[in-house]
Amino acid sequence: MATFKEWKLGALETRFGIKQTEDSHFLSEWVEGEASLTDFDVQMLAELKNRLKTNLFHWNEIELSMYFIGPLFAFANLTGDNYNLFDERELKGVVDGENMVGFPDGMVASGFREPAKPFFCLQEYKKETDPSGDPVAQCLAAMLTAQAINDDGLPIYGI
Repeated sequence: MATFKEWKLGALETRFGIKQTEDSHFLSEWVEGEASLTDFDVQMLAELKNRLKTNLFHWNEIELSMYFIGPLFAFANLTGDNYNLFDERELKGVVDGENMVGFPDGMVASGFREPAKPFFCLQEYKKETDPSGDPVAQCLAAMLTAQAINDDGLPIYGI
């Protein structure tokens, strides 16, 4: 069983026959979607944006999580009767015959107490390359696993 941390980006691309693309109509529709924001929403998002802009290059992973990612997700209120934001929860599945497992730093999924079907995976900030793992590959491995679990042909998003 391969853990997300063990994968490198090139190995994922080769093993699963995937390649990076610049265009996705699914993502374009999502990003271009309409949303109504209150004055408070605009003010809060501007404050978070400024906080990130000022501190991004010297925060470590925990600081980024505490001062930006956590407040952003709390503000987005990604909790309901049938979905929740989960952190460091096991995500395990079979992708094209390959057993995959890992613990994404964040995952929005159906379920309330335990994640069921994931639809968004977050890999918190790490150096682009790190001797202990490839953060882009970790996020992609989590996204591929989530897509295999869901088995519905729909995209999985991640950052």
